[in-house]
Amino acid sequence: MKKLSSLLLGAVMSLSLCLPALSACGNDENVPHEHTVTTWTQVKAPTCTEEGLESGVCTECGETVTQKKDPLGHTILRENVQEFVSAATCTEAGLWIVYCPVCKQNVEDKIPALGHAWVNDEVYLTEPTCTEEGSVHATCSRCSAEDVRTVPALGHEWETFYTIETAATFDHDGLKYQKCSRCAEKHNETVIPKLDPNEPTQFEFRLVRRSGEIIKFAGVRYEIIDKSGKSVGTGSFRSGSARVALLPAEYTLKITALPKGYAAQESYEVSWENLVADIPLTASLIMEQPAADTKYALNSVMNDLTFHTIATNARAAEDVTLSGLLSTHKIVILNFWDTSCSFCQYEFPGLVAAYDQYKEDVAVIAIDDPDGMNGIETEAEVRAYANKQEMTFYVAMDREGLAERFGVAGYPMTVVIDAEGTVAYIHDGAFVNPNNYSDVAYSTAQCEALFQKYTSSPYYQA
Repeated sequence: MKKLSSLLLGAVMSLSLCLPALSACGNDENVPHEHTVTTWTQVKAPTCTEEGLESGVCTECGETVTQKKDPLGHTILRENVQEFVSAATCTEAGLWIVYCPVCKQNVEDKIPALGHAWVNDEVYLTEPTCTEEGSVHATCSRCSAEDVRTVPALGHEWETFYTIETAATFDHDGLKYQKCSRCAEKHNETVIPKLDPNEPTQFEFRLVRRSGEIIKFAGVRYEIIDKSGKSVGTGSFRSGSARVALLPAEYTLKITALPKGYAAQESYEVSWENLVADIPLTASLIMEQPAADTKYALNSVMNDLTFHTIATNARAAEDVTLSGLLSTHKIVILNFWDTSCSFCQYEFPGLVAAYDQYKEDVAVIAIDDPDGMNGIETEAEVRAYANKQEMTFYVAMDREGLAERFGVAGYPMTVVIDAEGTVAYIHDGAFVNPNNYSDVAYSTAQCEALFQKYTSSPYYQA
């Protein structure tokens, strides 16, 4: 009996000594088991494809535990390629066979699919509007897959100036607003306080072409004269517009200091009933030769230049004047280029194709830089290049420094001169597909669109 009591006592003591350790390790069946191991020993090393194993002793309970180590994965080096199995396409992965220096085996390495490289057509299937998306047909430049792609809504294009809906009078308020140039949606509707004959109100004068387009000249001056003949204000236009505060009344407006080549009426009648007055300007080719310091920019009026064209397979050498060309064509195109310019080479086929369709209305003069980007060019070299490109329009060499007058910084550059002799448009760079420079259909369509715009609108015609 005494022996049994001793055994029971020993068991109880042993149990009481272990309880703290078991409790600390969470070995109670109702508590998650979390061991603390500070040092792990590798039992089995992981390989490229198989898990490894390591063991350690729990510092709390002394139990030996193990944990798995992830496979290493193959070491893929492009210099270890053994075989090229298949190329990646837009929709399917490609495959290499590559030697892994770790496991000393040849293994497969997939090349991710490329995804489509969509090139949108120029013509919309559904025209986007200011508020609604459109759609366009697209072709993948790699695999010729086709899709209909969404084109984001354009968003409103608010005019910078206000349109008067109702003019203010001495008896009631007026209303003005900005409108979208695309859809005529109204924006920023603003009340114009009714006129007080003793308080100045804001008048606005704008310099415009026949189309109503504002010409953003600076430096043009005006004088305002009241009904008694007294000058009540002078000033200058900024960005084609002038704003001045005047008492509500009737006035006469005189315009002076116009750029050379432009003309305006001698005077304009201005009424407080219409606080925005458009001043239409007309232009005429300047018949004298340009001064040494003459520069041309957008909206400049051109001098009546003479172009000394060279002989090509398509044309004999002759001297042509700008006035002569404008008397038989609606617009004249100046294309500045150089024989060593690669983008000029890509652009010419489309320019030639478009010209051949519009040559009744459009005169084109391709003006080469005789100093050359890569050295002096002879007339024979320019002629050979023009014949190789099958140019059917005029070809000239810029011996008079016209490119410098236009500030040409790189080739090509295209200038449109309208029927009034003004510079209507300037385009730096080539009309080429950014994804495929040799896409003749694209460059042809771009040049056709340019010719169509400036020959169909009466604004650009005499």
